[in-house]
Amino acid sequence: MNKHLLLILVLLSLGLTLASAQTLSLTPSSVNIDGLISDKEYALTVPLEKMTVYVRRTADTLFLGLSAQTKGWVALGFGSERMDGARLFIGTVIDGTASLSQQLGKGHGHREISDNLTIDYAIVEDSGRTTLEIALKTADAIAVGQTELQVLAAFGSSDQITAYHSAREPITFQLQ
Repeated sequence: MNKHLLLILVLLSLGLTLASAQTLSLTPSSVNIDGLISDKEYALTVPLEKMTVYVRRTADTLFLGLSAQTKGWVALGFGSERMDGARLFIGTVIDGTASLSQQLGKGHGHREISDNLTIDYAIVEDSGRTTLEIALKTADAIAVGQTELQVLAAFGSSDQITAYHSAREPITFQLQ
């Protein structure tokens, strides 16, 4: 009896994992990178606890957005479902000035890197929410033949980008 229950739990867990997979297809239209996300602007919307991730992909541009319930930093990363090895884009708004730091995750930390992959970005803080939008060349984020894109979304409660995150969620997108 216990073996059957275990098998059912494993199959249920696998089914939930597969059901939560998002498929990211190519679309012809782009996104207005302004820090304000409107309905249907992005092809995919992934609601998470206290934050929402947005994604759209054209032939040459990958658009990522994150809106979180925080007045602190917000971050999007790709290349790993964990911080270690992920390319991170950390946005803050301090005294009304938005800034974006590009970092490389290493272990449980990260360090600034000098090569700038973004085409465009916007960060807006309004009514207790911080929203980050970035546009990247698709080729900088997705290799030829790649079938999955791992995205990491996180935010913190302060503007100190080295402060520990309040929430962190990995998302895997199937590429078509």
